[in-house]
Amino acid sequence: MSTTPSWNATWGQAISDYVVAQRILDDVTVRIDAPASIGGSALRIELSNRFGPEPVTIDHSGVASTAGSADTLWSGSRSVTLAPGETRWSDAVDLAVAAGELVHVDLHMASPTLVTSANGFAWTVSSPGDFVGVSDFPDATPASILTEEQQRGLQGMTLPASGPFLSAVDVAGSGARRVVVCLGDSITAMGWPQLAAARSATSGAGSVGIVNRGIAGNRLRFDAPAPMTVFGRAGLARFDDDVLGTSGATDVVLALGTNDLGHPGSMAPLEQLPTADDLIAAYEEVARRADQAGIDVAIATITPFLPGEVYDATREEVRTSVNAWIRSSAPSFVDFDRAVRAQADPSRLEDVFDVGDHLHPSQEGQERLAETLVTFLSSR
Repeated sequence: MSTTPSWNATWGQAISDYVVAQRILDDVTVRIDAPASIGGSALRIELSNRFGPEPVTIDHSGVASTAGSADTLWSGSRSVTLAPGETRWSDAVDLAVAAGELVHVDLHMASPTLVTSANGFAWTVSSPGDFVGVSDFPDATPASILTEEQQRGLQGMTLPASGPFLSAVDVAGSGARRVVVCLGDSITAMGWPQLAAARSATSGAGSVGIVNRGIAGNRLRFDAPAPMTVFGRAGLARFDDDVLGTSGATDVVLALGTNDLGHPGSMAPLEQLPTADDLIAAYEEVARRADQAGIDVAIATITPFLPGEVYDATREEVRTSVNAWIRSSAPSFVDFDRAVRAQADPSRLEDVFDVGDHLHPSQEGQERLAETLVTFLSSR
């Protein structure tokens, strides 16, 4: 009989190229509070130097849950060095995790370390020193890639955990009946997958892992234009790593397309503006690749974006045409558009669901999207 644990993802984030930010961590500890979507009897973490031009050393790392805390080891060693491009799993940690609780993941970098591979709007960094496993974590100023104006625009939002190098937390012994990977952009990165996981954990819907693989600024068809590498590789390019590479993945919810329509002419060349047929062909490719891997795919309708900056009537026509195809021809679909659009004007977000830029959902909008996903999953 095999004694190899069966691992399922309980939390994850999509890693993108942060080298351009030139963020250095020197003798500090990063703490990432990752909410567990499913519980288990043991866990492991995955670290990534996917975009690093040089090796990265994590001198000490650890995890904590309500059951206690423990160091994470790497083939028995307390420290780990990741070669350029390397992604690596820790040894298994005999620490129970309950669905819905926060798993604290601590990473200490003893010497100057370039943040090469990361995600998120902000992360928590300690004052100088190794504080792995310390209950009274000495927070320093959060490290954010957002401008002060952008941060003010997101006031009132409960943004999900993020940070450098950590790409996944897995659990063993979860009894998960499915693991859903949410492949998306900033709307996804802002948190509806975590909110859906919290709802699912308390709804009696069974053990469902929900993993957020959203990247702000991400597109389906094209990689991020230089120098905005933090926007990530195209959804088509990262599908294998971020979906097929997720432990136990059974489903993918594809929520990309907004930036394909919005970036050309501003952050990307205008000739990259897709037609409806271009986007549909990309969705069909994702569906084929998911089907070949035995993964169920649901495509999310594109939410409204008028009168947001850059968007116009031509792009709105493409959006509505693509949404019509999704509703009629996708393998299955989650109707995010219908969930948050204004009844009086379907080209706009309902005011209560608009964070203020007419593009990103507010906290209420994120909750609405989470509710829509949970309802969809409950019907499966």
